[in-house]
Amino acid sequence: SAAGTNVIHYAVKVNEETYRGEGYPIERNIDLEATTSNYIGVYRALSPRFAAVDLSDYANMVFTASGTGILNVRLIKGDGEVFFTKISLSEESKTYNLEQDLFKNEGGQSTDFSDIKVLTFEMPATIAGTLEQKQLKLSNIEFTNAEQPRIFIDEDITKSVLSPNPLSEAAFLYFFEQRPADYVLELFDLSGKSIASHTQKGSTQQGENRIQINRNNLGSGIYFYRLKSSNKKIWSGRLLVK
Repeated sequence: SAAGTNVIHYAVKVNEETYRGEGYPIERNIDLEATTSNYIGVYRALSPRFAAVDLSDYANMVFTASGTGILNVRLIKGDGEVFFTKISLSEESKTYNLEQDLFKNEGGQSTDFSDIKVLTFEMPATIAGTLEQKQLKLSNIEFTNAEQPRIFIDEDITKSVLSPNPLSEAAFLYFFEQRPADYVLELFDLSGKSIASHTQKGSTQQGENRIQINRNNLGSGIYFYRLKSSNKKIWSGRLLVK
């Protein structure tokens, strides 16, 4: 925590149920209440002595959370590089399913879940310097490939979300527009060559939009997408095909 923070309640709790999934569970749950004019957060090392763990076999980070305000979720890699995303918390407990492509470094590059040393969960003050009460209940953290229904995280017009990713037969690309527009969606292989059979054109509406991407004849591997809007917006990311 930062100066100007007072921790009212902090408890680390054991998982009450035996893990029966096929992923990589993170032990212990968090119950936190504090006041801060800056930020308050918690961290979890993935192994003793902060050794990095390779979780690149998994595509999603899933957890259940409730609380107040924005929650910044960070992955700290073994070399110290940080990749992050954010979600909007609510008083109602929700399950969040964060694909690996959501996590970006300062340069906007995405990552996989290899070489992770520490997870951090941080709640910043909405207005820096103004004292606020913060609450966070965090449980059932796991890395997994299980496909789960997702709720679009927030109305960030700079962010696109592809789900499910990896793709088996089809996936949806979610994004927000401030006003209606026309779009062009292109897929590229690792060499940067455009895959003409998967180019799509269409129109968007104000607010949340989604475009369906079908596998069709795509072979297993890594691809990249680029979505251009006539609103002078560009979204891009990585698509994994099983």
